[in-house]
Amino acid sequence: MRYLLLHTPAWDPGSVRPALEGAQIEMRETRLPRDLAVDERPTVFVLDSESRSVFPLDVLRAFVDAGGGIVALGRNGEADVPPEIPAELLSGFVRQPAGQRQLLVAVRAGYREASARMETARARSEAASRSREIGELTRIGVALGTERDVKTLLDLILTQARRITSSDAGSLYLVELSEQGQRRLRFRLAQTYSKPEAPFVEFTMPVDRASLAGYAAVTGEPLVIDDAYFLPPDVEYSINRSFDERYGYRTKSMLVIPMKDHRDEVIGVLQLINRKRNFEMVL
Repeated sequence: MRYLLLHTPAWDPGSVRPALEGAQIEMRETRLPRDLAVDERPTVFVLDSESRSVFPLDVLRAFVDAGGGIVALGRNGEADVPPEIPAELLSGFVRQPAGQRQLLVAVRAGYREASARMETARARSEAASRSREIGELTRIGVALGTERDVKTLLDLILTQARRITSSDAGSLYLVELSEQGQRRLRFRLAQTYSKPEAPFVEFTMPVDRASLAGYAAVTGEPLVIDDAYFLPPDVEYSINRSFDERYGYRTKSMLVIPMKDHRDEVIGVLQLINRKRNFEMVL
């Protein structure tokens, strides 16, 4: 079943049971407040009027905060949400007598809200994880200004950064001065787990906002990109697809990190490409 519907023993799904089961909704009785919990699936609680006193507001609020949706059933003659239940806790309110379609509409609305809350929680968790990763990578970058064996360190940084973020590929750029004294980025290292045969060709590029690495070097801020092929139309940077086109690769998610020294100056840029669930998986 794709969804979970919790209800008290006082409420009988009755005639709506076949429709709920047809929508892949599992129904489960919830007798006590401690049993009111969100599943890994979108979860809705049908709160009948007789059971309002059983489930305190703090329990209902915790259920909603955890990502659940609540559909309250009214008493006979109750035309609106009762004052003892805050309206912001409810995904729907069904007057009595409730029609089958009316109840199904309210339950579906509850699942939409529950799904949205679960996605918000997932996004927050992902953002927190990325923030921790960025902190770890920045600390790695501090060592770049003090390590003498630069070649060994660069390989260590990129390998460890890819492992921390479970990234399939990565590249590393160092900031240097040209003969004219202008800052530029030198492409120093690349790793692509799924395309180990791809040769490495060193080159330089300007430190400007036109490229992802250049933008991170100019602003000193990281970039988190869900799909590099579909960037927002108002951004200044773009992706170079030449590697993808030449070797049949597909760059999608990217994390672009400016590497800073102990003086907080950008001395390099780390690009991590195509995060995956299993680090050893070939894309």
